Amino acid sequence: MKQRLFLIVVVILTSITSTSFAQDFSNPGDHISAINNAQTEMNQKYMAYTSASAHVRRGRKIDKMCQQALESIENSRFKTIDLPIYKG
Repeated sequence: MKQRLFLIVVVILTSITSTSFAQDFSNPGDHISAINNAQTEMNQKYMAYTSASAHVRRGRKIDKMCQQALESIENSRFKTIDLPIYKG
């Protein structure tokens, strides 16, 4: 019985994942736009941190913004790595 239930779950999950569609980057402009969007988000967080570190005297706020900037950099990196290679 457990094997049958497992098989049903595997079939359902396989059918769901096979019908989901990834982003289509057949156009080079779409590919560059995805990279640019990731970089823009990263730059905004980094510039906010840089501005706060220059003007704000509260250490906790600066540390929090530093962590946000580092997370943004990592997210941007992962978004760029996860993009499919354009035309192989």
